[in-house]
Amino acid sequence: MSATHSQPLLTRLLTFKQANASPLISFLPTLSQSLVPVTRSFVKKALLQDLRVLYVTSESNTKHVRNIYGAETEVIETLRPSPDGSSYNRLSVTQTLAEIKSRITSANWTPGKYILVIDSLRYIDAENVAAFVGALASLRPLSVLVTCSTSVPEVGGTYSPGKETLLRYLSTTIISPFEEKTFGAVSLDDEKPVWPLQLSAQRQRDLLLTVEHRRKSGRAVVEECVFDIVSSTVRLYKPPAPSLPPPKEEPSVDDVMAGLTTFNLGMTERERKQKEGVVLPHFSAQDLGGEKDEKGDEGSIWYEPGSEDDYDPEDPDDDLFL
Repeated sequence: MSATHSQPLLTRLLTFKQANASPLISFLPTLSQSLVPVTRSFVKKALLQDLRVLYVTSESNTKHVRNIYGAETEVIETLRPSPDGSSYNRLSVTQTLAEIKSRITSANWTPGKYILVIDSLRYIDAENVAAFVGALASLRPLSVLVTCSTSVPEVGGTYSPGKETLLRYLSTTIISPFEEKTFGAVSLDDEKPVWPLQLSAQRQRDLLLTVEHRRKSGRAVVEECVFDIVSSTVRLYKPPAPSLPPPKEEPSVDDVMAGLTTFNLGMTERERKQKEGVVLPHFSAQDLGGEKDEKGDEGSIWYEPGSEDDYDPEDPDDDLFL
């Protein structure tokens, strides 16, 4: 079902009000379109609402995360150096959950007053995604924000659902980009796009997003919007008016009949002019109109018998049996 309200759905989600809060928000970026600006907007809006933010990163470090999302952001790195510093080791799912729980408990965070951000599910197997997300929800945050790239191939069982399928089933809000061929200078839907993409200035500033939100009643609301990266504002998407093709010329009768018979059903230009010059009898009579004839009578009928007519002047109506 499409949204019909005037205020964009994404704007209401960014307020983090209890009535508009979404327990699980999934970001599904692609190779050509990152959703980091949208995630950053969620984190900054949460900080402005005096909410605590715990950011779990698998592909970055604390300094880089705080430069993007703010110094108040709490960060957990799942990729850590070994004790001797010769290599790096990644935390398992169990170790990551224990670290998250320990950080929340030691800081004595109030349930419903903080959000959890997972920057990537790439290093979590598909069969562990549901349990991992469920364990995060049991910690009672206001919202859990997870990112799962749809351009990264998944390796898993043949009959088990992938990460994207699971997130689309479990999430209360799904945010994904979509492309419009006429929006920028280069189409991202081309079979062989040229890298790096040469996009227009407006295309580099705006993100086209599809937001699907499931309410508590189970009713789904789907909305397409435009996210301004510079101002972090949202407006409803209005598709461009379709360009109608020029009207087709109707084929002439001669062209239509040309392939239906071997006879020449058309006319030359000379024959056409001669046909137009013929005056038919009923047209000639109409030209008299209400004008008087040569004998001065209007509308009279004059009969001149021929040599073969049997005409009796004493009874002119004999033939009419009157």
